[in-house]
Amino acid sequence: IDNDEIIGAVEYELSNGLLDVVSLAVDPLHLRKGIANSLLRHLMASIHWQQATVQTAASNTPAIRLYQQFGFTEMGRIETPEDIKVITFQLEN
Repeated sequence: IDNDEIIGAVEYELSNGLLDVVSLAVDPLHLRKGIANSLLRHLMASIHWQQATVQTAASNTPAIRLYQQFGFTEMGRIETPEDIKVITFQLEN
């Protein structure tokens, strides 16, 4: 939150130790300021999880770099019916 404006958000699901990062978004006006890094770091430090997964578009290089910096490894690739190539990443705690 910056001046009462939401500039980034993370949505997740947690079940039986499996953390699924459903969405991680930052306002385009605030990209490259470390906000996504801070959100992900805070999330992962705030809850008890054993394994984390996240998906992102194969074309989303900044997100791929972010997840790799956290130690996530690529587990697979799929293509959606809309022809979007998606990478699944996983991390063990």
